[in-house]
Amino acid sequence: MSLREHVCELNRQTGEVLINGQVIVLRPKTFELLCLLASNPKAIHSKSEILSTVWHGAVVEEQVIFQSINEIRKEIGLPEAIKTYPRRGYKWEIPISIINDGSVVPAINTPKVKLKQAVKSPVALITVFIVTLLITFLVVNKNPSINRNEDLVHKGILILPFDVSSMNEHQQWLRYGGMEGLIRRISPNKDMTVFHLEDVIEILNRIDVGERRDIIKIFAKSGASHILQTSLSGNPGEFNVVYTIYSRTNRMTHTVQANTIEHVFTSLVNIFEEAIGENLASEFNVFDQGLQNDLIAKALKFLEIDDLTSALPFIQSAVINDPDNILASYLLVKINMELNQIDQVLVAVDTALGIAERKPLGEYKHRLQYFKGAGLAASGELTQAEMTLLESKDLARKNNDWLYYAYSQSILAKIKLIQNQHQEAFTLLQSALEYQTLLNCPMGIAQGYLDFVDYYLKTGNQSIARQEFKKAETLAHEKNLIQILPLLSEIKNTFE
Repeated sequence: MSLREHVCELNRQTGEVLINGQVIVLRPKTFELLCLLASNPKAIHSKSEILSTVWHGAVVEEQVIFQSINEIRKEIGLPEAIKTYPRRGYKWEIPISIINDGSVVPAINTPKVKLKQAVKSPVALITVFIVTLLITFLVVNKNPSINRNEDLVHKGILILPFDVSSMNEHQQWLRYGGMEGLIRRISPNKDMTVFHLEDVIEILNRIDVGERRDIIKIFAKSGASHILQTSLSGNPGEFNVVYTIYSRTNRMTHTVQANTIEHVFTSLVNIFEEAIGENLASEFNVFDQGLQNDLIAKALKFLEIDDLTSALPFIQSAVINDPDNILASYLLVKINMELNQIDQVLVAVDTALGIAERKPLGEYKHRLQYFKGAGLAASGELTQAEMTLLESKDLARKNNDWLYYAYSQSILAKIKLIQNQHQEAFTLLQSALEYQTLLNCPMGIAQGYLDFVDYYLKTGNQSIARQEFKKAETLAHEKNLIQILPLLSEIKNTFE
């Protein structure tokens, strides 16, 4: 078959590529790159054009282009689909049409697993569910007016990466190191969630780079009640801090001076406590020098543009150079899980849990146990998975991490359903949905409805399954949850 005989369609609405009848899902930035090539297939697109369009405002190496080009060639199975013009750029060679032309919508960062195939195998079903569950926190909601009630039942504090653009090269690590250091000094409770560093980065990845300073959009996508924006300048001995605390109805901006980074954190925690009327300070009050790590900082830059493949080697190097760095080990586990590299997850997670046992910090252990349980479930080791997830659930509750408390219950429910323990599965799903609702997470709530669809289909009650599906479908359209639409389409086919 010649290149001109192939049929290719791009669906900007769903982020899918249809090549000769086969559906392919690419990583978000890779999909944007393909959209750029497809927008003018007769043109040769230079590297500078690709970087400025796809990675606008981000500092990345040209290597990221090569990796994305190679990913497209590999996934569609046609290396010759993109022609390389040395020192000039790249050109798309296959006839292509674009469906629902409009702004580029990021694709779902999941493996290409069909739901109907998954239903045939409990292990495959668990794998599909795990991958889907990993993105439920990434709230895709383009309506900035939602949930503007100041008196939210549950509070959520989101700390943005520090603006360190005025600082020298040796202090750039404070963009994430300062952010993480402050997060660790704020203790969550049953009425308040504190977003982890990786949670914040995942949320920002769902906002165009040029709009990431739009606080209204961050509120809409996160469900947070308060957001802290911090600009840091100066040098040790004379730090200048400009901070803004946003609520859903107002904001407060002030400037403080500090001698040390520890003093910066203490000042910000005290100011935050006064602003929201909560006691926030945690028992942890020593700055972890492990955050002062250039390799982790470079990896986080790639994570901030949702480039997991490029982030992975930097995290691997960070683990090799500093084997006791819990953040590096944790990120290695999480990245491998998101890339669906289950074998690597199970190897890395045991090492990371060993570090967590020796560290005074407890916030990583239950999340690591969750990833281990998810990995075991995906591998078919359901008994071990259940034991590990029960530990994760209990510790998440103790640490007031309600997101992973809900996650753990959701996968436990899937295991119970496979074991025909229907009442236990129902109770777990009900609790998981309650906590997703508490967290004010539209994507998590929609996923909770779909979990009940699966439950009622497997227990022979199709009419109630349809009702739960309708709830998810209505919410997805009301809140513009684009990322869940392909899954809705797959499930809808099971009713027809």
